[in-house]
Amino acid sequence: SFYVGEYVWSDILSRVYNNISSGGNGKEHDFLGDIQLSFLMFLFLECHTSLEHWRDAISMCSLAVMMPTDDASNSTANNNSNNNLLHKHSNFFQQLLSIIHDQ
Repeated sequence: SFYVGEYVWSDILSRVYNNISSGGNGKEHDFLGDIQLSFLMFLFLECHTSLEHWRDAISMCSLAVMMPTDDASNSTANNNSNNNLLHKHSNFFQQLLSIIHDQ
């Protein structure tokens, strides 16, 4: 079945971070580094564009997990897809929560 959150997740990581890393979890680590860098640029340089980028990146991660389907009958399938995304990228989400806590 098609799941929008997984598609968006894969699309962003492959389009934006594909040229930076060579496969595996490198793309996810680059994305986490991007989140940290944008927060630091806002904090120390008062760059509001960096704050907007940080906010959008955090929102994308949240929406990729929580994105609802249009059909109410697919709510069980959507919850299973959400759980699969969390389990598939559990290390990433644990690191993301740790980063947000530290920030």
